[in-house]
Amino acid sequence: MPFIVVEGVNGAGKTVASGRLAEALGNAQVVKTPMPGFLEELKEYFVRNQENVVARVTFFNAATKHTCDLINDILCRNPNKFVIADRYWYSTMASHLAYDKVFNGSKSRDAIIEVMDISKKYFIKPDLVILIDVDPEERRRRIALRKDGREDTWHTEKSDDRLFVAFKEEYDKVFDGLRKDGMKILRVNNTRMEIDQTAEVIRKSTSIMLKRDIA
Repeated sequence: MPFIVVEGVNGAGKTVASGRLAEALGNAQVVKTPMPGFLEELKEYFVRNQENVVARVTFFNAATKHTCDLINDILCRNPNKFVIADRYWYSTMASHLAYDKVFNGSKSRDAIIEVMDISKKYFIKPDLVILIDVDPEERRRRIALRKDGREDTWHTEKSDDRLFVAFKEEYDKVFDGLRKDGMKILRVNNTRMEIDQTAEVIRKSTSIMLKRDIA
């Protein structure tokens, strides 16, 4: 069954959209990178120690490979199941290149790209990638309203618009590359839509793009 990725900046609505899509598909499971447990706890070390960008991107790639192994296991045990990834290696690449550009003058860009090129050969290719866009002001408003205490992956992102702009620019470059490789991509801007509207757009478009009936 299809492997679907839901991507977007923090505050775009990825987690809610992934859950709603899973509900609509029925036989579906949502996975995250890193998965809850050991890797998620270890992530906090790299969040606090932001100086070594290459080490950080290497950690996230290892976490993505762990998620890919889990996805393979899920599909081997239940080939009829849909798997939805709430974030994938695309945001890893875009966020680290953006951070390096804004705060390090792109000094580690070549190293980050090299690590990504080595790693992504071992990642599963999705059947569909859904990219959710949101405007900066709306993104900040949503993050401020979060009740679970979650903040941006980069602590400085919420107060530095330069990083958000750079992140979007790097995202566009990553997705331009995916389109050239023939990847199916659905792009949705939910800045002015309620989550129910966004979920319905994603459901209908996913049904069309994968040629499957989704309730």
